[in-house]
Amino acid sequence: MKKVFAFILLLVCMIGIRRASSQEDLRPVIEEILDNIAGQYDEEVDLSEITDRLYDLASSPVPLNQADAARLSEIPLLSGYQINQLLDYRKRFGDFATIFELQSVEGLDRKTIQLIRPFITLADEEKMLSDQKRMFVNHDLMIRTSRVLQQQKGYLSDSLSEGYLGGPMKSYMRYIMKTDFGEAGFTADKDAGEAFFEEPNTSGFDFYSAHLYLEKLGFLKKLSVGDYSLSFGQGLNLWTGFTMGKSNPVSGAKKLPYGIRPYRSATEGGFFRGAATTLQKGRFSLSTFYSSQKLDGNKVYNADSSDYHVTSIDIGGYHRTSNELEDENSLKETLFGMNASYDHSGMHFGFTAFRSEFDHEMIPQAQLYNKFRFAGDEHFVKGADFSWTMKHAEFFGEMSLDSENDLAWLAGANFYLHPRLMLFILHRDYDKAYNNLYAAATGEYSHSNNEQGWLYGMKFDVHQNWVFNGYIDFFSSEWLHYGSESPSTGKEMEARVSFIPDRENSAYLRFYYEEKEVNSSSEFDIIQQTVLRKRSKLRFHFSKTINRLDLRSRIESSMVKLEQETSNGFLFYQDIIYSFENPDLKLYGRYAFFETDDYSSRIYAYENDVLYAFSFPAYYYKGNRYFLMLSYKWKRMSFWLRYASTSYRDRETVLSGLNEIVGSRVSELKFQVRVKF
Repeated sequence: MKKVFAFILLLVCMIGIRRASSQEDLRPVIEEILDNIAGQYDEEVDLSEITDRLYDLASSPVPLNQADAARLSEIPLLSGYQINQLLDYRKRFGDFATIFELQSVEGLDRKTIQLIRPFITLADEEKMLSDQKRMFVNHDLMIRTSRVLQQQKGYLSDSLSEGYLGGPMKSYMRYIMKTDFGEAGFTADKDAGEAFFEEPNTSGFDFYSAHLYLEKLGFLKKLSVGDYSLSFGQGLNLWTGFTMGKSNPVSGAKKLPYGIRPYRSATEGGFFRGAATTLQKGRFSLSTFYSSQKLDGNKVYNADSSDYHVTSIDIGGYHRTSNELEDENSLKETLFGMNASYDHSGMHFGFTAFRSEFDHEMIPQAQLYNKFRFAGDEHFVKGADFSWTMKHAEFFGEMSLDSENDLAWLAGANFYLHPRLMLFILHRDYDKAYNNLYAAATGEYSHSNNEQGWLYGMKFDVHQNWVFNGYIDFFSSEWLHYGSESPSTGKEMEARVSFIPDRENSAYLRFYYEEKEVNSSSEFDIIQQTVLRKRSKLRFHFSKTINRLDLRSRIESSMVKLEQETSNGFLFYQDIIYSFENPDLKLYGRYAFFETDDYSSRIYAYENDVLYAFSFPAYYYKGNRYFLMLSYKWKRMSFWLRYASTSYRDRETVLSGLNEIVGSRVSELKFQVRVKF
């Protein structure tokens, strides 16, 4: 078998090796996207899915003068309205002569053009393909390692509690081989504390993932074998992976699905393992998928210990202690389903159905807020979605039924009242008994059930250099949620004013406010009471480029008021990005000063990290944080070295549990190398 594999690999390499074309630095684009969602995700979240999409697109940009609506929709930064306006302009005036001509397209503002610039080209795609005399192959190998430098409780041999089974190093490796019609690759990951080539894990890395992905082969639009992710409609029936949240400055309240995608992330959950395919003939397409994999479930044994059920599924993927290992691969899921769609002249109709079967029952913990949560060993979801893009409006919606025919639905619209003004609205109604393990629809809560709400928003290009965008969301629940022991109501709003005079200078002011009913903090309540929690944040951000130096400054404050108590937080940071005379050498750095009264008034901020890694640290208590990162590109190799350190002025121990450190500082060192050939 090894000889066969080696022969195939040698044959593929002999077909032709292409050196990857240089790409524009996508970090400003990625930072623009991720900085807007900081705080919606955990600090250790892996968002490589969205960056994979952007880097893939940059390596094979969309031909602006030949692309149809379907091809342009591959750019996640364009709305349906903008695509229609672009096609209409091209039909009326002919091919684009320069990229700068995009400024004449209605609905395309300066900021959007800057963001999509790396993903479009004026080159003739058919001529480019005809000039190719062979099939090209690119190889991409990336290895990363990191660790916390201080001694943590879980690694102390004399710890009174059970410690970690492995060492403190965190390791990651990814290899991808790309061709003009697809790719193959694998990912391997080991978290800090997990055993590595030793008992109880003698197989090396704790997590392995592999995929083969082909596309655009006649009527076979997509084929994925191995690990993959799916997204259809507006996230109510089936959506795994990255989602933008409630509001997107480009597409309003509408989500932009991508169908089948290869899974490259190191997150050990939220994906499928098997095979999926999309067939397309004219206006019709059909996607089918099958998955069989083992998941980590929180096990509870029955009275005689002869069998067990699972209370919930854990996608964290940590297997550092004997208790965590006990739950590893404890639940097998078999899933199969389909999605059919019809697209024509701005109209889209889709139907999705899938069935899940488990080898053990899922029974949630006996808490009142879990009364309507999914219980059983099989699940069936079916539903439909639609969208209709007109000249100055875009309508969309989706409905879904679970195994018990409990209903969840949403409907919304984007209105382009003027080239400078977009309004959007979304209504959602998710029944308290609706259950779908793979829903990720717009909402306040993560389960896409037990929620009703109205979302209103707008984007207004006040002036050539001034942009306002914001939203307000009113939501309610007719049953209990975790952390709220009664039916509840709430509202959330955000407003952002941006000033972009030129490519070298920009600034914005962001205000966020939320009201939500949560459990009282009082220890004397015999029956848990709910009270109104008010949370607000105010941020000012400024960016300036001076020759080879990029400066980014931010001041942000937060306030949380619960009953008669108020918690305040403050953050200031200064970023520098310096490009040396050698363009392959860059230095990134940040110094941050923060003070918060407690954890509730914490402030999140995106940090530059090594390629495909992400840092969303939560700044809380009183302290300082800084990081320095050096990146260097030498021929086909790229290197990153990053050091980050946080010191606290009011703590004698930091972190908690087995991660606890005696002292006031926590530091991390990270190294990554990438080889492309």
